[in-house]
Amino acid sequence: MTENDFLVALEENGYFKYADPEKIQAVKDGLLENLKAEKDFMTAFNLDEFGFQADAMDLRFYNCGDCEELFEEGGVTDLLDKMTSLFTKIGLNIKYSDDNYDDYKHTIKVNKRKYLLADNSPLGWGETFEKYAKMVNKELELHKSDERIYLYSHDSGEYMVFLTDTQYEIISSYIDINKRPLNVDEWIEKILSNRAN
Repeated sequence: MTENDFLVALEENGYFKYADPEKIQAVKDGLLENLKAEKDFMTAFNLDEFGFQADAMDLRFYNCGDCEELFEEGGVTDLLDKMTSLFTKIGLNIKYSDDNYDDYKHTIKVNKRKYLLADNSPLGWGETFEKYAKMVNKELELHKSDERIYLYSHDSGEYMVFLTDTQYEIISSYIDINKRPLNVDEWIEKILSNRAN
């Protein structure tokens, strides 16, 4: 499969359906550029006023930096707010309350269900990254959506990427495991294994 065949397979399986129609070509170009240069799965980003990477042009991608901001107070609600445009397109209504930090323990209610997002795990800041993904995936499952969050440790930071199972299989069959998003359990295994070595 060529890079172009890969993009066609993604398109045929709905990968670009949430992108702004005016930005679809830029998203494709960004994916293609990264495939050719780095052989990895990375999208195109808007730039801020200083020329630094801002939000992704592709609503499926969310940059969480080193996860410290997500772990800190207000980080989870900020990310939920950033994802609102995608949730709306999916048809998922997310309402949160009781965002509670108590030392290293963090809980939140989403759609009246209580989730534990941090409790001093060996993953450190990555614990909230992992548990946030599981929380949103649970809400997507209850909504009967075929989208899920996958986690991606890239040289430029930690990313959450929304994919269907089929899209994930296409990506997995074409891109090396170290250069693409992983399901949550695979990501945890990889991080803990890297820390043990």
